[in-house]
Amino acid sequence: MNRRLAFLLSVGAILVMNAALYWAQQSERDWRTLFSSQPVFEGKTTTYWLEQWQLQGGQRNVGAKTAIRAIGAKGIPVLIQWIRRSPNFGYGLNYPIIADQVFEELGPEAAPAIPELIKIIGQNRDYAETALVSIGKPAVPLLAERLVQTLADTNYPFYKGIRRMEVRKTSGYYVRNCILNTLEQMGTNAEAALPALITVVSTPLPDFRFYIYRHNPSKTLAMVGRNHPETVVPVLLRTFAGPPAGRGQVAQAMMTWDTNQAVAFLPVLLRGINDGTTDDENRIAIAEALATVGRKQPEAVVPELIRAFTNSAVSYRSRIAHSLAEFGPAARSALPVLLAASHGQDLNLRREAAVAAKIVAPDNSEALVPLIKEINYTEDYRQPAIYALGQLGTNALPAVPALLKCLDHPHTQTRVDAIRALNDIGVSSDEYISTLGDNLACTNRTVAELADETLVNLAGHCQWAYVTLLKKGMCGPVSREDHSRIKEQLVTIARANPDFLRFCMGVTNANEYYAVTTIFQEVYPGEPSGVRQPEPMKTNADQSGLRYPNSATPVLRLQ
Repeated sequence: MNRRLAFLLSVGAILVMNAALYWAQQSERDWRTLFSSQPVFEGKTTTYWLEQWQLQGGQRNVGAKTAIRAIGAKGIPVLIQWIRRSPNFGYGLNYPIIADQVFEELGPEAAPAIPELIKIIGQNRDYAETALVSIGKPAVPLLAERLVQTLADTNYPFYKGIRRMEVRKTSGYYVRNCILNTLEQMGTNAEAALPALITVVSTPLPDFRFYIYRHNPSKTLAMVGRNHPETVVPVLLRTFAGPPAGRGQVAQAMMTWDTNQAVAFLPVLLRGINDGTTDDENRIAIAEALATVGRKQPEAVVPELIRAFTNSAVSYRSRIAHSLAEFGPAARSALPVLLAASHGQDLNLRREAAVAAKIVAPDNSEALVPLIKEINYTEDYRQPAIYALGQLGTNALPAVPALLKCLDHPHTQTRVDAIRALNDIGVSSDEYISTLGDNLACTNRTVAELADETLVNLAGHCQWAYVTLLKKGMCGPVSREDHSRIKEQLVTIARANPDFLRFCMGVTNANEYYAVTTIFQEVYPGEPSGVRQPEPMKTNADQSGLRYPNSATPVLRLQ
């Protein structure tokens, strides 16, 4: 009897399971809905629709978007679970990122999630903060309340981890910085938090030596209160007049107003930068603020920056040199100290001073000498020097010959850096174009692709670049994939500028003949090309490349 009963129960269980699976299949419902308390849309759970949120390629699934909008705030418990999960940067679902995208879609409708998001703020990267920013204004009152609460925790927040100093993520210090970052991202939408921000800025806080995760409350106050200068400006002025150790942060906050509050901010910044109580770290922050706030008054600012440059330790002068460069030729009076520093011992200062000297005095031939010399040094010197020259744009034209030599350098990263710098400078000479053509066959993919990209950009308006791309690219020793890509690029350019293709009609090289006819047939399908067939006997003897119909006509090249 017992065996018969057990058999009947087994058969019954199997029938029930089959019926359930058949029901799920017939109604196109997720089987998990049988045992789930999650909100359901069209027979599918919230989890199912979240899993369908992204299509292949990162695009959003319209059907999943419709479902999530219909489920709305009822799906928040699932979203909170997803935002707590570890991110997956490989294959599979990246749960917290998808949750953030859904919060962005829901916006203020997801306000019921605010208390829980504030509880876990900062616990899993910045996913909770991003969600709060997406919810927007409804989150501000609770954020402001929690911000003020963090002031009560003045305990030391750091501990020594396995590799470095770590911060306790439950400490008031850490949570406060996460909230400040969130409010700053909200900007003027977080104006309801102004009283709380003023309280934080006005409260003396411990000055921890480890600045991990440190945020600037004065800057957040300035960003959030941009539309209320009558409230914010007096607070910033009062805070700047307080302990000198905090002047740098207030100066950074003043920068966010640009020149709009120069009448109020400029005098205190000018007094504070060289008053003898400001240390070097705060001095460079004030110098950066002066370059922004006092941009329209170089006659007042530049002399004080020169004094700050000479008063600061060598390791801090590079930042002040950068601030002087912001004034361009209006800071020419700083040229002597900048030139002297460009030949000094400190590598970073030498580089920044040389760049600043060239910017304030573009006609000075001595300014770039240190950077050009560094190109011939080791990689540690060469790469930053090339990068600095690229930042100068056309002011770095005297360094072009030295940069062109780098295009044959055995170190491929040097070639990459040199091409980028030459592009930033705006070089389009014949020598540069020809050397780029040689680099199309480089075994390093980054070099070859960058050379190809540059030639394509130049070939749109430069005939010599077009010819070089055809001769050394499509007809050169490149891979089949590169050959096909370059051919398509040449076809596209020829459609926009047919004259470049017509100029190549008199080829005498067999490979180039085939290339030109192929491009012509793509651009003008069904029409005779008119390209002269090369003589077989001359094909092997003449390897010099393209020959033009009228040798008396010079090649049109951009200098």
